[in-house]
Amino acid sequence: MSPMTRHESRIELPAVPDQLAGEDGQPLFGAYRGVIPDASFRKLSGPGYRLGRLERIRLEKSWHYTCLASRDWFFGMVIVRLGYASTAFAYLFDRQQQRFVVDESILGPPWPASLVQVTDAPGSGARSVFRLPGFHLSILQPPGTGRYQVRCTLHASETKLDLAAELDAEHAPPGLTAICPVAAEGKVNLTAKQVALPARGRILLDEQRVELDAGCFGALDYSHGYLAHQTSWMWACAGGKATARSRRPVGLNLVCGFNDGLENAVWVGDRIVPVGGELSFRRGTGPLDDWQIRSADGELDLRFTPEGVRSDERDLGLISSSYTQPVGRFSGRLPGPDGRAVQVEDLAGVCEEHDSRW
Repeated sequence: MSPMTRHESRIELPAVPDQLAGEDGQPLFGAYRGVIPDASFRKLSGPGYRLGRLERIRLEKSWHYTCLASRDWFFGMVIVRLGYASTAFAYLFDRQQQRFVVDESILGPPWPASLVQVTDAPGSGARSVFRLPGFHLSILQPPGTGRYQVRCTLHASETKLDLAAELDAEHAPPGLTAICPVAAEGKVNLTAKQVALPARGRILLDEQRVELDAGCFGALDYSHGYLAHQTSWMWACAGGKATARSRRPVGLNLVCGFNDGLENAVWVGDRIVPVGGELSFRRGTGPLDDWQIRSADGELDLRFTPEGVRSDERDLGLISSSYTQPVGRFSGRLPGPDGRAVQVEDLAGVCEEHDSRW
């Protein structure tokens, strides 16, 4: 058999395993096509991964993030569960007026599961919830449906928000799962990415009703890991149609400084194109300055133009978080599955700069 070309080798990801550890209890490090059915650590038992209860409480983190983008609106929310606490945020951004209509975050307890839960099944059977008075978030996928149900109810803020949406994973590009080593005192991190999911739903803002139509797309970002106390990254995620005239879905998930780059990929139609090598993320000093994201080989070259920026700074002593997530649009060049560049114009998505001591 002749060796594969560089382009061919990039796109032939193996099928995702059923769980993150092999028979020896060691993580199955690598990038895979598909969303892993079982993201729990139940089978993780090899040398170096037998953690005591206190160490698990200190190191274990999991989160489930989703976003929805239409021509006029961008919605994002996350549910985060740590061993000793939980947190969540949700926001709604008006892309035409370029302002956040709603932007709320909250701290909560790590349990019970009836109040806070991040699923061990990021695909079929997914159940992530955060419920405190006036602040209800959930990401569910009833088994066998292939569709995620996203709900957000915020009644404690000045503007009341009720959102109900459905993300169609069955008629979307395949997901990607990466099982990644973690440096320092961390151990392993599993992440599953899904982009360019056709979405529809409705938003209630006080008494105003907004329909999310067929031109709406969603994304999902799931992670579960034993992570280092100090963790930082720069990240980009987007999905939709390549251009206003295109019918082919495209997407991207790119990170720098985290997960050894195993999750770096672009989606073109139903093909996943892994992006190897180092990525550079550069941005100006102003909050609305453009970002530049490039691969070392130059095949990926993107400009991200923020439309609005949300940020959060917290310092609780042993725990701190510095977080910036601009909403905006990507334009530029992506590597295609056949070696030819794919041009994107005004592809809706987010960038993020994150630094936590947790």
